[in-house]
Amino acid sequence: MKSTTRFNNLADREGFIVVYPTQLISRNMIACWNSVDPRHQQRDAGEPARLAGVARQVVETYHADPDQVHVAGASSGAGTAVILAATYPDIFATATSVTGGEYGLDQVDPDDPAATPPLYTARQAWATMGDRARQVPLLVIQGERDEVVPPLVATRLVEQWTTVGDLVDDGLPNDSLDLTEETVSVPAATGRHPYTHTTIKASDGRSIVEAYRVQDMGHAWPGPDGDGWYTDQAGPDASEIVWEFAARHPMKPPGPVRVGIATVLMAPPRAAIRRLQPR
Repeated sequence: MKSTTRFNNLADREGFIVVYPTQLISRNMIACWNSVDPRHQQRDAGEPARLAGVARQVVETYHADPDQVHVAGASSGAGTAVILAATYPDIFATATSVTGGEYGLDQVDPDDPAATPPLYTARQAWATMGDRARQVPLLVIQGERDEVVPPLVATRLVEQWTTVGDLVDDGLPNDSLDLTEETVSVPAATGRHPYTHTTIKASDGRSIVEAYRVQDMGHAWPGPDGDGWYTDQAGPDASEIVWEFAARHPMKPPGPVRVGIATVLMAPPRAAIRRLQPR
């Protein structure tokens, strides 16, 4: 993930701490995060508890800003990033999903995804937040040619997390946030994929979800400087996008500038998320 994201260079430039948690083979035989296992979707248990503990320890040890702790993941790591946003909204200011799926994705039948509407899993994510519930801004990055995690998965994730934000507001899926949606299209350039950037905002200007849909990109982390099996150098610079998104969304209104941290999760992708393809 270090070579894929080049977050080290960005962290040195911007002055934040980046952490790369690593899955153990003893916990998953192909070192994937267990984001589709219900035992790892709850607070104070399994991988969420361990990863939240890592974030707390880094903040305490290095005197980082607890209002600027962010998590980004790819593939199964993206699923875990979304789970952390639901289980620890009091720790993670934002979450980023690159080629990942919704909270409770294991409950969605790939042969009949419509049987489990995003509202169903959104209610579960909101319930998991409990009395810590808050609107955690979510960044979604998805390749339109991803055959491992098809675009439908990202579409569902955006709908789910928008609904979670709505539920946090007053407990009802009633569009009480008076959301606005804006999409900007970036055309192709030499050696670069075209993409769209959609922003869903509440009436006070806060982002609920931002989504990048990258044409001609498969199951990859996009970025011109990335290196590795699952990198697309023709895509937009995801690492820059992630940190810019994080910097705009601290847990609380910004005070004096302090060091923040980003937690990055990734795993071998083909076992990360079940295929969800409309039939």
